[in-house]
Amino acid sequence: MDFSEIINSIYPVPQSSADKLRRLSRIVSLPKGYHVLEEGKLGPDVFFLAKGIACAYIYADARKITFWIGSEG
Repeated sequence: MDFSEIINSIYPVPQSSADKLRRLSRIVSLPKGYHVLEEGKLGPDVFFLAKGIACAYIYADARKITFWIGSEG
């Protein structure tokens, strides 16, 4: 999925707005298991998944509990 497709799947915007967002963005590749956000910390970024999946989880009672799974787009 390219950047414009991702943005427009969330909320359709004029091409000029999508172009501005693209200029302010950068593409990064992160390895499997990488922690984008950590509990108790504020993240400075917004993320869109162009390829792959991500999950959000917490540890409770010594168990890992997944509460969200996101996919491309």
